[in-house]
Amino acid sequence: MSRLDFLDQGQTGINELDTGICDLYVITNQAGDMIVIAASGPWGGLTTWTLGGAGQLVLQDQTLFQPNTGQSTLTDFAVFGSGGSYHVLIGGVMGSDIEAVAISAKGDIAGAGEI
Repeated sequence: MSRLDFLDQGQTGINELDTGICDLYVITNQAGDMIVIAASGPWGGLTTWTLGGAGQLVLQDQTLFQPNTGQSTLTDFAVFGSGGSYHVLIGGVMGSDIEAVAISAKGDIAGAGEI
């Protein structure tokens, strides 16, 4: 029988990032490390966490969305890439912009660019 155990809770201390989580994605880099990517809605942002061997979350990086520029996400995002380079595709709430946010293999978030 499968079992789900609660091991840790991650918080950034920034309300916009810690509430309204609407999507989670886990990637495994070439070293076998797991990176958790969380999006927290249209007026929130992206947060990356590393997942330790004992299940603990360690905050890696964070960025707040800028809804006045159209940069945000409604309910989910897409991740593509492998090994050492990933991109998160985010649909904006204003207009039809799609942003691509680069994420390193360590979970560092780079600047967003419109595509």
